[in-house]
Amino acid sequence: MIRFSIVSIIIFFHLALFSQNVTISGIAMGAENEKIRIIKFKDQISYLEETIGEDIIDSIGKFSMSFQINETLYAKIQLGFHCAGLYIEPDGLYEIFIPSDSAGSFFKLNPTYDSPYLNFQIINSDDNELNTMISKLNIVFENFIINNFNAIYRQRKQNKIDTLKNIISKIFSVQSNRYFKNYLEDKIASIEQLARLKGRDSIEKRYFENKKILYENIEYMDFFNHFYSKYFTATFKKFDRDELIEIINGGGAYSKLMESLAGEKAFSDEKFRELVILKSLKDIYYLPEFSRKEIISQFEFISENGTGKKNRQIALDLIFALTQFDIGSPAPVFSLKDRDGKIINLEDFNGKYVYLNFWASDCIPCLMEMDSLRSFNKMYENEIEFVSIGVDDDKEKIFKRAGDLNYNWTILDYAHDKSLLDRYKIKAYPFYVLIDKEGNIIKYPANSPSENAEKMFRELFDD
Repeated sequence: MIRFSIVSIIIFFHLALFSQNVTISGIAMGAENEKIRIIKFKDQISYLEETIGEDIIDSIGKFSMSFQINETLYAKIQLGFHCAGLYIEPDGLYEIFIPSDSAGSFFKLNPTYDSPYLNFQIINSDDNELNTMISKLNIVFENFIINNFNAIYRQRKQNKIDTLKNIISKIFSVQSNRYFKNYLEDKIASIEQLARLKGRDSIEKRYFENKKILYENIEYMDFFNHFYSKYFTATFKKFDRDELIEIINGGGAYSKLMESLAGEKAFSDEKFRELVILKSLKDIYYLPEFSRKEIISQFEFISENGTGKKNRQIALDLIFALTQFDIGSPAPVFSLKDRDGKIINLEDFNGKYVYLNFWASDCIPCLMEMDSLRSFNKMYENEIEFVSIGVDDDKEKIFKRAGDLNYNWTILDYAHDKSLLDRYKIKAYPFYVLIDKEGNIIKYPANSPSENAEKMFRELFDD
């Protein structure tokens, strides 16, 4: 116990020494009493997200949040279904202004779940602020590529990239921001790769061999993910597909893969080699010839024995991302109000199956499916709890529609909790999930009422 306390104290002071405070404050018009969040990727292999800062916007539109970071990172500022990228530096102070949404609400969701861009401005920004520089750089890149597309991507003229580099060096002649420099370098690398202006070996040596892994630089990781996309099945030549299947499905794949890649110069660094393996195992996870169980087993091994803390965390994140909705996994919990204002939790239904769906009052496909739920509710009301979570921007619309159409099962309002939809990975609605008596996933996504849901329900009771 004493040893644990000493270790905890050391870790605390280590984090305190290297982490620095960030404050993001401002005004969001038309979003009073709503939640605003700052979200980052836990890693850019699994792309799981985590909230690092949040606040409730007050009655006059003001908000403020502070949190600790130890390096520059890319995050998203999210208000309702609207979001936009934000580069955050340690010790940063950001004053944000968000105008009212032109459509009238930040919480209107269309059936395809597109996320509208959040229009915002950094009030205290200047020409040397990172967001300003990257925005300016991206405009220069975009305009140059549009004007020279044929020369770069069809005629493959390297001198055009040299011209682009000269233009950028003049615009950002005295730039010393390391994140920006790395971002710029990897943006150019992406063009060289896509346009095939240089050979793969040359690009790999120039940008990856014996270089530091930039886990938090979004342009670096985007380039990495594209460059090593489907690496085992499309690029790596030391084994064919049948040999790869045998390696993966035979057990102990990690050591065999590490050994096979060790002969490549770009993979002399074990941590980088391991990152390529993590990415590549993720890429083949859903291919039918590979054992998902064995791939997860290798992630578990890396999570405990990996070469670095970052890679071990990525392995854990991949396990969760790839299995979170497997049969038997815990369903994301919720705590929401029903039409009477009573707080309802998922745990309240323990002992009964739960057929959960997400819907909106103005969604025609949702309403057509909801009609079918009436008969199912009558048939199975003692065995299955039917729970419909409304995602309208105004809860009164949900409850009024439910009352008018006699939806006499549990109707809940999602309370503008975008994180709930994120946890359930809702990308369109209506959407259905079948949950067992202990709160674990049975089927995700589940059959809709019109897609033979009755057969799915009968199977629950076939012993």
